[in-house]
Amino acid sequence: MNTSSVAPPFNLLLAGSDLGAAHRGNPAHISAAQRKAFDFTFSLTPIYQITPKEVAASLVPPPDAPLLFPDSLPQEICAHLQWYEDVQHTCTTLLQTNLPLVIIGGDHGISTASLAAASSFVCSQEHEPCLLWLDAHFDLHTPQSSHSKNWHGMPFANVLGFSNHPASTKSFEAKNVMHFGARSFEPEELSHVQQLGIVSATCSATKGSQANFSLCIQRALQGFFYSIEHYVQQKGVLSNGCAPYCISFDLDLLDPAHFEATSLPEPSLPSSLAPAPMHLLEVFDYFFVQRKIPPPVSFEIMEYNPLKDSSPYAFSFFKTLLDTIYVSRQHLL
Repeated sequence: MNTSSVAPPFNLLLAGSDLGAAHRGNPAHISAAQRKAFDFTFSLTPIYQITPKEVAASLVPPPDAPLLFPDSLPQEICAHLQWYEDVQHTCTTLLQTNLPLVIIGGDHGISTASLAAASSFVCSQEHEPCLLWLDAHFDLHTPQSSHSKNWHGMPFANVLGFSNHPASTKSFEAKNVMHFGARSFEPEELSHVQQLGIVSATCSATKGSQANFSLCIQRALQGFFYSIEHYVQQKGVLSNGCAPYCISFDLDLLDPAHFEATSLPEPSLPSSLAPAPMHLLEVFDYFFVQRKIPPPVSFEIMEYNPLKDSSPYAFSFFKTLLDTIYVSRQHLL
């Protein structure tokens, strides 16, 4: 097959970390050698970049701040909101090129804005957006429930419209989302999961799951992908050939023994095993290559920290993952 005639399968956005967490994935901190390896790995992909101005992490508001009224917020907090607005505008513009959007970002708080853009794009074509959230954390805090007040612990709540975070927008209905992989969370977040009725799954350290961990994950995600498959059969795909769903993948989902380039690694637990990169590749190969599930309109790789990336392995993993989801489908059509 003459691949030179094949259009780029997606737009790729390097999104600097959220304000106050620039060490957690700011493209400006990718070394020259890393950027050279990155550009080589994604040489056929349109690459864009957006990075915020730095603001100290200590500027997060106290729990009793008037969070519902952005006009009354301190100037530093409004800078956060301007950053979210910039990200959402950039993502909207890239989605309007009618290519799916891939984001490699830092702080998972970016998803508050990027997923709002993806959801709006789906709704503009009269489809109902769905979301798969892959993360070792629930990210389901509100400004009131969070112990740390870190905004990167709230994006899942934000996109569900559950939080009174000033950037919160209800981009997805709780019935249309699934969370996989939580192994570090507070009781308040678990209460929110139950209150919202969110489908959540993990793989525990049973003999069967240890012997075939990929199959365990595959079974856990089967229901979500079956619903996508059924929806597409009934209502079709979007104008860009994607199905109306997004995947937000936090790299801390992975076992830190096998992947180190993230800022908040979480060890594997007997009650919730952490997959290695190879396990995720095998699972995605099953759904996107063997089952031929249409790809998501937006795929996010979050919490990448180039300062902890000692080799170009991460880029190779990202490329293989994205090829499995998007490029392989081009060759199957």
